[in-house]
Parts: sequence; structure tokens; C-alpha cells
Amino acid sequence: MRRPIQQQLLIPMLIVVLTGVAVASIAGAWIGARFAREQEQDNLRRLAGTLADAGFPLSQNVLRKMAGLSGADFVVLGQEGQVLEATIKMSDGETEELRRLDRAGPSTGSLPDLTLVLSAGRYRAARLPVRIAPPGNEFQSLYVLYPEEHWNRVARRATWPPLVAGLVAASIAITLTTFVSRRFTARVRQLSAQAATVAAGSFTATPLPPTDDELRDLAVALNRMSEQLGHYEEHVRRSERMKTLGQLGAGIAHQLRNSATGALMALEFHQAELPPGTDRESLDVVHRQLQLMETSLKRFLRLGRGEQFPTQSVDLAKLVEETLPLVEPACRHANIQLQWSRPESAVVVTGETDLLQQLLLNLLVNAIEAATDATGKPGTVRVELHSASPLSASEAKSIELCVLDSGPGPDSAIAPRLFEPFATNKPDGTGLGLSVAREIADAHSATLRWYRVQVMTCFEVRFKV
Repeated sequence: MRRPIQQQLLIPMLIVVLTGVAVASIAGAWIGARFAREQEQDNLRRLAGTLADAGFPLSQNVLRKMAGLSGADFVVLGQEGQVLEATIKMSDGETEELRRLDRAGPSTGSLPDLTLVLSAGRYRAARLPVRIAPPGNEFQSLYVLYPEEHWNRVARRATWPPLVAGLVAASIAITLTTFVSRRFTARVRQLSAQAATVAAGSFTATPLPPTDDELRDLAVALNRMSEQLGHYEEHVRRSERMKTLGQLGAGIAHQLRNSATGALMALEFHQAELPPGTDRESLDVVHRQLQLMETSLKRFLRLGRGEQFPTQSVDLAKLVEETLPLVEPACRHANIQLQWSRPESAVVVTGETDLLQQLLLNLLVNAIEAATDATGKPGTVRVELHSASPLSASEAKSIELCVLDSGPGPDSAIAPRLFEPFATNKPDGTGLGLSVAREIADAHSATLRWYRVQVMTCFEVRFKV
């Protein structure tokens, strides 16, 4: 059976609060009623004592005035049991009952001593002996009759204020407890909705609550988990796509390698038949491109399977100079100016030469395609290589390899998925060049990113040294 957290919080809190309020209210009402009765009894006792010690005749006029002040009724019996004065009408039977009490003996005078039921109602009664001043110096009996209804009314008046205060306090407690529990459960529901969103595959961060408490810590943890799951999903997706590419490449690698081997053998036979002094530059470029095709197939399959590769020290400046001749014919054909200025000192990183050359070649081909203008306007592709100083003591020194082009930059629709496999908006593009470049950069613990610099688009590879 489902039990919402609001009920689990609200019901125990209300039970505790209402129990405390009820106990306090009942105790206050009982104490107030008892105190009011005792106070009323003390007032009546003082009045009776005053009358008993007055030493003057208790006339009808005096008794009526005392009755008006105290709310009690008075009856005076003589020594023979006859009713001398009274503020209440009594029947003969009721008078006889007073005589019987009078003959029973003296009373202590405390109220209430006994209860009388008269035709006028129920009374709390007390008997006090009264001495009349000389000359007779007689004893009389003064009966003080206090109506029980008045007695109870005094108690009720003292009882209601604590009970009403307790009821108000209980209402306030219910309202505040309900408000607090709803506010708490609303935040819990928000975190539950965020967790459901994460479970559904949406790894967006949720706004943090303003109150710094355990629920805020939970929201921070959920946001951190969402971010990590997003990175993990991206990594898994990229790995799966590269694995798929490797599996697809395995099916065609045999045919492509056979074709490349046949072309290389035919080219070598043709070069051997050329007379001495013949310009072989174009044939050398073709030979290197065919060799690069064969090695690229091998590297492509190795990246898809996630295999390790041997590393060595690689001079990036030398690697750039060896790679640029491979793209110079394409630059001349597209009317693109290729710019490169070799650094004065060697720029060395640790990696695999062929993979790094493939990375640079993919970035150059992408830059040439981006800088090519259909109108025939000259474009520019520039390669930069330099060391970057750390911004803080905690950061390591790095080397930046930048390939810039004068193209308009990636389209906004494709920019967020630029490095994903098959992500392209080119009519004849495959969307694999930049994804393979990203995979090679990740394999070398380097970062690949792009940004705009004035009118140029820069693809930057940052190597940690």
C-alpha cells in the first residue's frame, strides 16, 4: 500500500502537536476550573465568616444585600429550629431537613460541606454558628446555600479560555504543519521528476533550490550524475559508432587493400619504365597517396577495435611538412593559398606517427573543402603550431596544432554534432573525417575543438606535454 511522504510526515507531526496541545489545554482548563472554584469558595467563606463574627442581628435586609453581593442564599435558624430570616422560600419539608441537619451537630464552616436538593435547585451548603450580641447572647445557625449551577458556571467560565486557546493553537499547528509538509514534499517531487527525466535519457540539469540543506545536496548530486551520464552516453555512442565503422570496414578492407596493392604495383612498374630525368613529382604523390590509403585502412580498423598502438616521440613540425605536399595538388586545383611557417625549434609530442598524420590530413581536407568557393574566389588555409603557456600553476604546458580556413564555418544545424560519425551537410560528404580525427585525438589524450577567429574557422588540437 502506497504511503505518500506527505502523510508520513504530516500524520506523526500532527499527532505529536495535537496531543501536546490537547494535554496542555485540558490541564489548563482543569487547573483554571479548580482555581476558580477555590477562589469562589474562599470568597464565600470570607463572607460567611464576616457574617458569623458580625455580632449584630442578621436581618432580612442584611441577608438580601449579602445575597446580592455573593450570589448565595442565606437561612438563619433559631435555637428552637425555627426559621428566623431567609432569602429563599422553602417548604415545610425543606425546613425540616435544615432542622435535622442543625440537630446533627456543629459544622466546620468549610464550603461545600454538604449538598441540598430544594425545590429551587441543588445547593452546596455550609452551617455556621452565629452568636447574637447581648442582652440575649443567643446562638443561631447560619446556613449558606450556594447554587450548584452558579458554581458550575464559574468553573465553565474558567475552563473555556484554555480550551479555545488550545483549539486555536491546534488550527495554527495543522495549517503550519500542512504548509511545511507540502513545501517539503514539493521539493521531493521535483527531485523525483528530475530522476525520472534522467532515467528517460534526458540529462539536463535542474535549478538548485535556494535553501542550503540536504535536498539541495541531493539536487547537486543528481545534476552531477546527469552530467556524468551524459558524458558516458556520448562516449558509448561514439564508441558504438566507431565499432560499427570498424565492422563495416572489415567487410570491404580486403577488396580495397587488394585494389591499392594492384595500383601500387602498376605504378612502380610504370616508374621503372620512365627514362632518367623525367619529372616524377606527381607520380611520387600518387605513390604516397596509395600507401596512405593502405595504412589508413589498417588504422581505421584498429581504431574501431580500440587496440593499443606503439608510441614514440613525434616532431609535429616535421610531420606537417611531410603532410602538406599531399594536399598541395588539391589546393592548386581549388585556387586555395596554403600557408605554413615552421617554428624555429622542434615541437615534440608522444604518439603514433601515422595516426597523427591521418589526423592532420583529415583536418586539412576538411579545411580545403570549407574554403573552396564555388565562384572561384581564392581561399586560404593556414597551419599554425606553437606551445601554449599554462593559465595557472595547476595546468600543464600544452602544444596547439591549429588548422584555419577562410570558409564560413559549420552550419548552425550541424555544429552541435560536428564530431559525430556521419554528421555532415555536404552533398558528397560522408561525415567521417572529423569523427575519425576526434577519435585519434582522444586516443592521444588530446582535445579537438573548433571556434571562429574573426573571419577564419579554427580547428585546434591541444596536446598535453
